[in-house]
This record gives sequence, C-alpha cells and structure tokens, in this order.
Amino acid sequence: MSNLYDAAYEFEDQIRQSAEFKALTKAYNQLKTDDEAFDEFKKLQKMQIEFGKKQVSGKVEQQDLDALTQEGKKASSYKALLELEEKEQTLAKIIDEVHGIMFKPVEELYTAKD
Repeated sequence: MSNLYDAAYEFEDQIRQSAEFKALTKAYNQLKTDDEAFDEFKKLQKMQIEFGKKQVSGKVEQQDLDALTQEGKKASSYKALLELEEKEQTLAKIIDEVHGIMFKPVEELYTAKD
C-alpha cells in the first residue's frame, strides 16, 4: 500500500513543479497586491463555503443562490480574479484528467462484461 502513497506524494510534488501551478501561484500573488480585489476574493470564497455547507444540509434557499450569483458577478469585474479563476480551471482540468486515470481500474472492474 505504501507504493500508492508514495505515488500520491510524487504527484503532489509534480503539481507543485508544474507550469500550471506556478501560473496559478503567480496569479494568486498578483491578486493579493490588489487589496480591493483580494477582499472580494475572500468574501466570495467565504460565501461559496457557506453555500456548500447549506447544499450538504439541504437548506439552500433561492436568496442564497441569488446572493452568490450577485457576488460572482461583482467578482468578475476584477481582472486579477478572472485571471486567477482561469489558472485554477486549467490546473483543475489536469487534476480531473489524472483522477480519471487513477480510477480507471475501478471503472474497468465495474464495467467489465462477465
């Protein structure tokens, strides 16, 4: 089992060394230089976390969705936030693809014709 953990830690290191993570780090550091945009980022992040908690508990109301949508629109007015989001999505796509590769054995097991 330790080989799986070793591979996971190696993957973590590969992420940190990747051009995509470096671009995300640069975008995040750039965002932090704009106090107004960074405050908006923190506010939106907090709202997203709270919204996620409400989703899990099944207590989402329309006003919660409306507030999050409004905040998202406001956040999109900041170029630094849009840049960060773009870099995050690029990295997330790669991680999603790797996730698919990692779970391929399970998928094949469940979809194999007996």
